Amino acid sequence: MKSIVLRIVVVFLLGLLVPAAAFAQTAAGLDQYQLNSDIGWAYHSVNANGQWFTAGADGLLSAAEFSLYIGGNASEGLVIEIYDFTGGSLGALRGSTSISNSDLGPMETVLDIDAVTTTLIPLEHLGIVVSNGETMAIRLSTAAVSPDFYGVRGMTSDAYPNGERLTGGSTPEPGSDLMFKTFVALPVFADGFETGDTEAWDE
Repeated sequence: MKSIVLRIVVVFLLGLLVPAAAFAQTAAGLDQYQLNSDIGWAYHSVNANGQWFTAGADGLLSAAEFSLYIGGNASEGLVIEIYDFTGGSLGALRGSTSISNSDLGPMETVLDIDAVTTTLIPLEHLGIVVSNGETMAIRLSTAAVSPDFYGVRGMTSDAYPNGERLTGGSTPEPGSDLMFKTFVALPVFADGFETGDTEAWDE
């Protein structure tokens, strides 16, 4: 019981010291990130985009975040697919989800190390478990037809050493990276305790 009370007190004190958005992000397990940008890439029905990355922790791939925006009158929304990435190419599809225009706007979101934006993409429901050192890819696609498009910002230099942008959503482009963040969290039991958190039961 003492262990449970101590944990509650620690969480309460951290909540007082750390801004809410930053505290939520820390709890979600910020893992990989690349926050620099010098260009925006447009993509539509025949030109997807993506990024492969190397997981830095064991756990559940819980979310991803990109600097996204709407171009023209695009209204179809985005499809987000997560793949294994081996030998320089996409492997098995691990899961997919989508986001609508209500999560986006005409101006790109600016990613911040200390907070999350409206373009945070929840992935926890897909149940994708990753391991430290495992290479994965996230592919962004849409049914929008040119001249309408969606945009994503990134860098035309090798700003992230553990992965690369995927042109067409599948081909590695050495020397360029999307602006992105990924999150890895431990799976949580229905009682609210993280997997392996046996100390919570100490009395």
